[in-house]
Parts: sequence; structure tokens; C-alpha cells
Amino acid sequence: MDWVIFENFLNFSEMLTSCFFATGIFRNNMKEKKAVLAIILFSIFGTILLTLREKVFAWAPDFAPSVFIFTLYAMIICRAKWRSAVSWGLVNYLFIGIISVTVDYSLRMCLGAHVEIEQVIGSIWFFSCLLVRIGQLLLSEIIICVWKRFRVSTVVYRGNWKIIMVSSVSIIMVWIICERGSDLNDEVLYANSLACLLILAINLSFLLFDEVLAKEKHVEEELKTQNQIIALQMRSQDEVNSMYRSILSLKHDMNNHLHTILGYMQVEEYTKAQEYVEKIAGEVSRIKSFHSGNTVIDALIGSKTALATMNGITVEVDMAVPPELKITDGDLTVMLGNLYDNAIDANMKFVDVNKRFIHIRILFDGGNLLIVFENAAIEEDRSVDKSVWTTTKADSSMHGFGIKNIDRIVYTYGGYCERELKNHVFRCRIRIPGK
Repeated sequence: MDWVIFENFLNFSEMLTSCFFATGIFRNNMKEKKAVLAIILFSIFGTILLTLREKVFAWAPDFAPSVFIFTLYAMIICRAKWRSAVSWGLVNYLFIGIISVTVDYSLRMCLGAHVEIEQVIGSIWFFSCLLVRIGQLLLSEIIICVWKRFRVSTVVYRGNWKIIMVSSVSIIMVWIICERGSDLNDEVLYANSLACLLILAINLSFLLFDEVLAKEKHVEEELKTQNQIIALQMRSQDEVNSMYRSILSLKHDMNNHLHTILGYMQVEEYTKAQEYVEKIAGEVSRIKSFHSGNTVIDALIGSKTALATMNGITVEVDMAVPPELKITDGDLTVMLGNLYDNAIDANMKFVDVNKRFIHIRILFDGGNLLIVFENAAIEEDRSVDKSVWTTTKADSSMHGFGIKNIDRIVYTYGGYCERELKNHVFRCRIRIPGK
């Protein structure tokens, strides 16, 4: 009876260490009291499943309780994606299995190859189980410390089918080694132990290698994004400079314009005077200023609206936002700039200027930043997958980052983006929480 209690205690410690490992690897930000309570409850539930599996459901594979509890804890408590949770659940079980087999074989080599550890006196069995739990804890801590060096761990948060496949194959290999029986000589036990350690090293190397590749890809995408941000900022700056040059030019020439109009009126050329006034009024109307409450939005929308108007696009703007927003000025510039550029590009495909339009609404309601862009669009069938939005420009390798950057920014701030293309009207609705 005492050994049954002790065995349950060991099962509990295994589940407890697994939950701690999941908490560390997924960097859970729960409050300390809630985290401890969740870990204890899941560990107790896992211990019950392990006991039922051994006593009642012996036909079930021994990895089922461990992987199930790890996956469930990672998804519910750590908010991990299911594929990522399954990946690390298999990895966690693989580590436990390798440590168990290695410790078992090492003790057999020390005590004799034909000795079953479970049948040896209790102190040896206790020592074996204790080594396994210590090894599991140390290995978990090592992996957590290594992964903390990656500020954004793409392997952890996105999961990977390659990790699932490699871990599954490795588990099968460890099973095969473990099922070869205990009547093995020291040389075979030694070789099997080295094989287990080699499998462990291969899996750790694979995880790190995949993480490094993912990090390099992430850095490359960030570099492309930064290059686009710089290009967009330079373009916006040129548009703002062009608008202000037009204002300065009008101000400088206004005196001459007034003398010209006066001259037409003195010689009673009222028709020419009216045409001249309409010409100047048209130039002035192209330069619009906006007062939404946010200077970044005003400058960007003002410059882009001037560009749209020059291309015969009718623009309607409704804006009211606070001076300070949760989103940074850089991200706000990239998001609005890409939205406006895409709207202008879509309108330019209409030969008839009367069909060109852009409607913009940027409001702050209920603590949320709401952005709605509507514009004319020719494309009705953009792709087979209606949930995918890609560039329609000829050189797609050099374009298409705009939509990705918009989605990236919206995701960064925990927002929501919805796109719709219907009856030659494209709508993009974005909501970004204020807190």
C-alpha cells in the first residue's frame, strides 16, 4: 500500500514538472496564485489518468495521459495553439521516456544486466524513480533557459508539423529500444543508452536548428517591412512637401492673381475673369486640410487626399480621434498609408473617372479605434480562396507587403480586420482596442 501511494506521488511529480515546463516554455503571464492552483489541479487530474491507465485502461498507450494533460494545460491555461501544444506535449513525453530508459539501463549495468529494477529492493527502485524525476526537472529547466534567449520564439507559438513527426518517430525508436527486453549484456545496454542519448541530442538540435531558421526568416521579413516603412515614409514626406510647395506657390502668386482678375474686370472681360477665378479655386480646392484631433492622421490623410484628387478620385473623409492613441505613429503611418495607397491603386484601374471614389471613416468609439476604407474596385474574383488577399500587381515578388503589414499591425495590437469585395466596392474594416 505504501508503494502504491509513493507511485502516485511520483506520477503527481511527473505531471507537476510537465505543467511547470509548459508554463515556462509558453511564458504564461497568469497571476502567481492562479498559476499555482491551475498547475496543482491539472497535476492531480493527470495523476488520476495515469493510475486509471495502469489499473483499468492498460490497453491505452502509456503516452496518452502525459501528452493529453500537457496539451490540455498548454491550450487552456497558457493559451497555446493546439498544434504547438501537441508538438511540445510529444517533446515533453519523449524527454521523460529517454530519461527513464537511460536511468533504467544505467542501473542495470551497475547492478547486473539481468536485474529487473522493479523487482529489486525498494530503496533501489526509489532511487531510480528519483533520478528520473530529477532528470526531467533539470532537462526542463535547461530547455526553458535556452528558449528564454529567443525573445520571440516562432517554433513555440506557431507549432510545427516537422516537430510532431520527428518527435513521434523518436518515441517509436525509444519504444523499440525499451521493448528489447532485460536479458541483454552490458555492451548492448551501453549501446542502447547511447542510442537514447543520441535521439535526445538529435531532437534538441532539430528544435534549435528549426528555431534559428525561423528566427532568420522572421528577421528577413522584418527587414523587408522596415524597408517598406522607410519607402512609405519617404513617399508620404514627398507628398506633404509637394502640398506645402503648392500652398507657398499660391500664397506667393496670389497678389499677381488678384491684379490679373482686376485687369480683366477693368476692361470688362468678365467671362475671362470668372474662368480665371475658377481655375485658381480649383487649384486651392486640391489642397485640403483635416482636423481629426491627431496630427499624424491629419498629415497623412491630407497628403494622400491631395494625390487622390489629382487623379480624379472623389474622396469623402469623416474623422474624429484623440491626440494620443495606443498604436504608435510609425505603425499608424504604415497601416493608413497602405490602406490609402491600395485604394488609390484600385481606383486607377477605372478608365471612367466618374466611377472613382474613396470613403474614409476614422473614429474612436467605446475605447476602440475604428478605421473603415471603402473604394471602387474592379476585381470581383481575386482568387480561389476568398479568405486570401494578394497583390494584383505584375511584379508580385516586389509587392504584396502592404496587406501583410496591415495584418501584422492589427494582430500586434490585438485588433480585428475584415475585408469584403462586392459589387465593385472594396471595404476594409479595422478595429483596434484602446487598451
